[in-house]
Amino acid sequence: MVKKVVLMCSVLFTAIGISLGGGVDVQASNMNKDLQLTIKQEKIREMFTRIEKVAKATLTTQVKEKKVKNIAVVKAKKEEIAAKEQQKAADKKANTVISNEKANQNKAYGEKLNNPDLTQAERQQIIQEKKNYNQSNQSNQSNQVNGNEKANQNRAYGEKLSNPDLTQSERQQIIQEKKNYNQGNQSNQVNGNEKANQNRAYGEKLSNPDLTQSERQQIIQEKKNYNQNRQGGRR
Repeated sequence: MVKKVVLMCSVLFTAIGISLGGGVDVQASNMNKDLQLTIKQEKIREMFTRIEKVAKATLTTQVKEKKVKNIAVVKAKKEEIAAKEQQKAADKKANTVISNEKANQNKAYGEKLNNPDLTQAERQQIIQEKKNYNQSNQSNQSNQVNGNEKANQNRAYGEKLSNPDLTQSERQQIIQEKKNYNQGNQSNQVNGNEKANQNRAYGEKLSNPDLTQSERQQIIQEKKNYNQNRQGGRR
Protein backbone atom coordinates (compact mmCIF):
# COMPACT_ATOMS: atom_id res chain seq x y z
CA MET A 1 0.00 0.00 0.00
CA VAL A 2 2.83 2.38 0.91
CA LYS A 3 4.61 1.46 -2.26
CA LYS A 4 1.50 2.29 -4.30
CA VAL A 5 1.18 5.67 -2.58
CA VAL A 6 4.85 6.46 -3.16
CA LEU A 7 4.57 5.43 -6.81
CA MET A 8 1.45 7.53 -7.33
CA CYS A 9 3.07 10.55 -5.65
CA SER A 10 6.15 10.09 -7.78
CA VAL A 11 4.04 9.97 -10.94
CA LEU A 12 2.04 12.98 -9.78
CA PHE A 13 5.11 15.09 -8.95
CA THR A 14 6.71 14.13 -12.27
CA ALA A 15 3.57 15.19 -14.13
CA ILE A 16 3.42 18.45 -12.20
CA GLY A 17 7.13 19.10 -12.93
CA ILE A 18 6.64 18.44 -16.63
CA SER A 19 3.61 20.72 -16.67
CA LEU A 20 5.42 23.52 -14.87
CA GLY A 21 8.51 23.14 -17.00
CA GLY A 22 6.45 23.33 -20.22
CA GLY A 23 4.70 26.49 -19.02
CA VAL A 24 8.00 28.22 -18.30
CA ASP A 25 9.33 27.35 -21.77
CA VAL A 26 6.20 28.71 -23.48
CA GLN A 27 6.32 31.92 -21.45
CA ALA A 28 10.01 32.42 -22.30
CA SER A 29 9.31 31.85 -25.95
CA ASN A 30 6.50 34.41 -25.96
CA MET A 31 8.70 36.95 -24.19
CA ASN A 32 11.47 36.39 -26.77
CA LYS A 33 9.01 37.05 -29.65
CA ASP A 34 7.76 40.24 -28.01
CA LEU A 35 11.34 41.42 -27.54
CA GLN A 36 12.21 40.72 -31.17
CA LEU A 37 9.07 42.56 -32.34
CA THR A 38 9.95 45.55 -30.17
CA ILE A 39 13.49 45.62 -31.61
CA LYS A 40 12.15 45.49 -35.15
CA GLN A 41 9.68 48.27 -34.46
CA GLU A 42 12.47 50.41 -32.96
CA LYS A 43 14.70 49.86 -36.00
CA ILE A 44 11.85 50.80 -38.35
CA ARG A 45 11.18 53.91 -36.26
CA GLU A 46 14.87 54.89 -36.43
CA MET A 47 14.93 54.33 -40.19
CA PHE A 48 11.90 56.58 -40.76
CA THR A 49 13.43 59.21 -38.45
CA ARG A 50 16.62 59.25 -40.56
CA ILE A 51 14.60 59.47 -43.80
CA GLU A 52 12.57 62.35 -42.38
CA LYS A 53 15.74 64.24 -41.37
CA VAL A 54 17.28 63.78 -44.83
CA ALA A 55 14.05 64.92 -46.52
CA LYS A 56 13.81 68.03 -44.31
CA ALA A 57 17.47 68.91 -44.96
CA THR A 58 17.02 68.47 -48.73
CA LEU A 59 13.87 70.58 -48.73
CA THR A 60 15.58 73.32 -46.70
CA THR A 61 18.50 73.37 -49.16
CA GLN A 62 16.16 73.57 -52.16
CA VAL A 63 14.20 76.43 -50.57
CA LYS A 64 17.41 78.33 -49.87
CA GLU A 65 18.68 77.80 -53.43
CA LYS A 66 15.35 78.93 -54.89
CA LYS A 67 15.38 82.01 -52.66
CA VAL A 68 18.90 82.91 -53.82
CA LYS A 69 17.85 82.47 -57.48
CA ASN A 70 14.76 84.62 -56.98
CA ILE A 71 16.85 87.35 -55.37
CA ALA A 72 19.26 87.25 -58.34
CA VAL A 73 16.39 87.43 -60.85
CA VAL A 74 14.75 90.35 -59.03
CA LYS A 75 18.09 92.18 -58.83
CA ALA A 76 18.73 91.64 -62.56
CA LYS A 77 15.22 92.88 -63.36
CA LYS A 78 15.71 96.04 -61.30
CA GLU A 79 19.06 96.69 -62.97
CA GLU A 80 17.47 96.18 -66.38
CA ILE A 81 14.65 98.64 -65.60
CA ALA A 82 17.16 101.20 -64.31
CA ALA A 83 19.30 100.76 -67.45
CA LYS A 84 16.25 101.22 -69.69
CA GLU A 85 15.22 104.39 -67.87
CA GLN A 86 18.76 105.73 -68.11
CA GLN A 87 18.94 104.92 -71.82
CA LYS A 88 15.53 106.47 -72.38
CA ALA A 89 16.63 109.71 -70.70
CA ALA A 90 19.87 109.77 -72.72
CA ASP A 91 17.97 109.19 -75.99
CA LYS A 92 15.52 111.95 -75.17
CA LYS A 93 18.36 114.38 -74.44
CA ALA A 94 20.18 113.41 -77.65
CA ASN A 95 17.02 113.77 -79.74
CA THR A 96 16.39 117.21 -78.26
CA VAL A 97 19.92 118.33 -79.17
CA ILE A 98 19.55 116.95 -82.71
CA SER A 99 16.14 118.55 -83.16
CA ASN A 100 17.40 121.94 -81.98
CA GLU A 101 20.43 121.71 -84.22
CA LYS A 102 18.29 120.76 -87.21
CA ALA A 103 15.83 123.59 -86.51
CA ASN A 104 18.66 126.14 -86.28
CA GLN A 105 20.29 124.92 -89.46
CA ASN A 106 17.03 125.05 -91.42
CA LYS A 107 16.40 128.51 -90.00
CA ALA A 108 19.79 129.55 -91.34
CA TYR A 109 18.94 128.14 -94.78
CA GLY A 110 15.65 130.03 -94.67
CA GLU A 111 17.43 133.29 -93.90
CA LYS A 112 19.77 132.74 -96.84
CA LEU A 113 16.86 132.05 -99.18
CA ASN A 114 15.13 135.26 -98.05
CA ASN A 115 17.95 137.26 -99.63
CA PRO A 116 16.33 139.03 -102.61
CA ASP A 117 19.68 139.49 -104.35
CA LEU A 118 20.22 135.75 -104.87
CA THR A 119 20.60 134.52 -108.44
CA GLN A 120 18.58 131.54 -109.56
CA ALA A 121 21.69 129.32 -109.49
CA GLU A 122 22.59 130.44 -105.96
CA ARG A 123 19.03 129.84 -104.79
CA GLN A 124 19.03 126.35 -106.31
CA GLN A 125 22.37 125.61 -104.67
CA ILE A 126 21.08 126.61 -101.21
CA ILE A 127 17.90 124.58 -101.71
CA GLN A 128 19.99 121.56 -102.67
CA GLU A 129 22.31 122.03 -99.68
CA LYS A 130 19.28 122.19 -97.39
CA LYS A 131 17.86 119.05 -98.97
CA ASN A 132 21.18 117.22 -98.59
CA TYR A 133 21.48 118.32 -94.98
CA ASN A 134 18.00 117.08 -94.07
CA GLN A 135 18.53 113.78 -95.90
CA SER A 136 21.80 113.26 -94.05
CA ASN A 137 20.15 114.21 -90.77
CA GLN A 138 17.33 111.77 -91.41
CA SER A 139 19.86 109.04 -92.16
CA ASN A 140 21.69 109.78 -88.90
CA GLN A 141 18.42 109.63 -86.96
CA SER A 142 17.60 106.32 -88.64
CA ASN A 143 21.01 104.96 -87.66
CA GLN A 144 20.44 106.14 -84.10
CA VAL A 145 17.05 104.42 -83.98
CA ASN A 146 18.64 101.24 -85.33
CA GLY A 147 21.41 101.54 -82.76
CA ASN A 148 18.91 101.91 -79.92
CA GLU A 149 16.89 99.00 -81.24
CA LYS A 150 20.02 96.87 -81.41
CA ALA A 151 20.99 97.83 -77.85
CA ASN A 152 17.51 96.97 -76.55
CA GLN A 153 17.49 93.63 -78.37
CA ASN A 154 20.91 92.68 -77.01
CA ARG A 155 19.74 93.73 -73.54
CA ALA A 156 16.78 91.35 -73.97
CA TYR A 157 19.15 88.53 -74.94
CA GLY A 158 21.25 89.32 -71.88
CA GLU A 159 18.17 89.13 -69.68
CA LYS A 160 17.29 85.71 -71.10
CA LEU A 161 20.84 84.44 -70.54
CA SER A 162 20.79 85.62 -66.91
CA ASN A 163 18.06 83.06 -66.14
CA PRO A 164 19.77 80.49 -63.84
CA ASP A 165 17.23 77.80 -64.74
CA LEU A 166 18.29 77.59 -68.40
CA THR A 167 19.55 74.26 -69.69
CA GLN A 168 22.82 74.14 -71.63
CA SER A 169 20.87 73.56 -74.85
CA GLU A 170 18.57 76.54 -74.26
CA ARG A 171 21.56 78.76 -73.41
CA GLN A 172 23.38 77.79 -76.62
CA GLN A 173 20.24 78.46 -78.66
CA ILE A 174 19.87 82.00 -77.26
CA ILE A 175 23.58 82.70 -77.86
CA GLN A 176 23.20 81.60 -81.49
CA GLU A 177 20.08 83.75 -81.96
CA LYS A 178 21.96 86.76 -80.57
CA LYS A 179 24.90 86.10 -82.90
CA ASN A 180 22.63 85.79 -85.94
CA TYR A 181 20.77 88.99 -85.01
CA ASN A 182 23.93 91.05 -84.64
CA GLN A 183 25.42 89.74 -87.88
CA GLY A 184 22.23 90.61 -89.78
CA ASN A 185 22.02 94.00 -88.09
CA GLN A 186 25.63 94.78 -88.98
CA SER A 187 24.95 93.92 -92.64
CA ASN A 188 21.88 96.18 -92.70
CA GLN A 189 23.82 99.02 -91.10
CA VAL A 190 26.59 98.74 -93.71
CA ASN A 191 24.00 98.80 -96.50
CA GLY A 192 22.24 101.79 -94.93
CA ASN A 193 25.50 103.75 -94.63
CA GLU A 194 26.42 102.92 -98.20
CA LYS A 195 23.04 104.14 -99.45
CA ALA A 196 23.33 107.37 -97.43
CA ASN A 197 26.82 108.05 -98.78
CA GLN A 198 25.72 107.42 -102.36
CA ASN A 199 22.74 109.75 -102.05
CA ARG A 200 25.00 112.35 -100.50
CA ALA A 201 27.28 112.04 -103.53
CA TYR A 202 24.30 112.56 -105.87
CA GLY A 203 23.31 115.61 -103.81
CA GLU A 204 26.79 117.10 -104.15
CA LYS A 205 26.67 116.61 -107.90
CA LEU A 206 23.27 118.27 -108.13
CA SER A 207 24.47 121.23 -106.06
CA ASN A 208 26.81 122.21 -108.91
CA PRO A 209 25.34 125.46 -110.32
CA ASP A 210 27.09 124.92 -113.66
CA LEU A 211 25.08 121.81 -114.56
CA THR A 212 23.00 121.93 -117.68
CA GLN A 213 19.36 120.92 -117.50
CA SER A 214 20.17 117.70 -119.34
CA GLU A 215 23.02 116.80 -116.95
CA ARG A 216 20.82 117.57 -113.93
CA GLN A 217 18.03 115.32 -115.23
CA GLN A 218 20.54 112.55 -115.90
CA ILE A 219 21.87 112.67 -112.31
CA ILE A 220 18.33 112.74 -110.91
CA GLN A 221 17.43 109.67 -112.98
CA GLU A 222 20.58 107.85 -111.83
CA LYS A 223 19.75 108.61 -108.23
CA LYS A 224 16.16 107.41 -108.71
CA ASN A 225 17.31 104.17 -110.37
CA TYR A 226 19.88 103.56 -107.62
CA ASN A 227 17.34 103.95 -104.81
CA GLN A 228 14.75 101.83 -106.60
CA ASN A 229 17.31 99.05 -107.09
CA ARG A 230 18.39 99.23 -103.45
CA GLN A 231 14.78 99.08 -102.30
CA GLY A 232 14.08 96.09 -104.54
CA GLY A 233 17.21 94.30 -103.36
CA ARG A 234 16.23 94.76 -99.72
CA ARG A 235 12.91 93.12 -100.37
